[in-house]
Amino acid sequence: MTIYVDTANPKEAEQWVKHPFIAGITTNPLLLAELKITDRFEHLQQLSSLLTKEQKLMVQAVGSTPDELLEDARTLHEMLPQAVIKIPADANGFSIAPTLVHDNIELTFTAVFSAAQGILAAFAGGHFIAPYIGRMTDSKIDAWAHVEDMLDAFSAHELDAHVLAASLRTPEDVAQAFALGCHVTIKPSILKECLAPKQTQEMVN
Repeated sequence: MTIYVDTANPKEAEQWVKHPFIAGITTNPLLLAELKITDRFEHLQQLSSLLTKEQKLMVQAVGSTPDELLEDARTLHEMLPQAVIKIPADANGFSIAPTLVHDNIELTFTAVFSAAQGILAAFAGGHFIAPYIGRMTDSKIDAWAHVEDMLDAFSAHELDAHVLAASLRTPEDVAQAFALGCHVTIKPSILKECLAPKQTQEMVN
């Protein structure tokens, strides 16, 4: 299983990617917007420069139409050929996936909220399928049941797809994802809680 740190902050990223268990960095438009980035592409290149050859950067393409989304995905791939391109698991994302797969671009389908959606994303060529665990729970969806169905389907159909559990809000979420065999992307604040629970800190201080 692999662990990605979910941040667009270079200082945070630099701190975490030094850990041997971190496989790379995931970003999204919201994280970039929070930093008020003026040059998105330059910023992503800065994040990429922090990684070793074995680590990966996942960057999300944006666009309100299939053509805009495809153009942005191709621009990102041209600029960062080793990056995994994230596309939304919506009509636009599904429509451009065949072209990106044909171009040998590794894909993550993001914003997944159901097993059926995730399984279809895998059939569409997604290497990583990212269900939003916390947001699914907020919507009264049994997130872990859907994850189990995805994992079962990937195995049954021998799909080269992996669940990348996202929107993990507690160390317990992280442990559950690992127990099911998921890859995970984790915010730095949750990573800190996983590494040093307050009880441990109280014992050693």
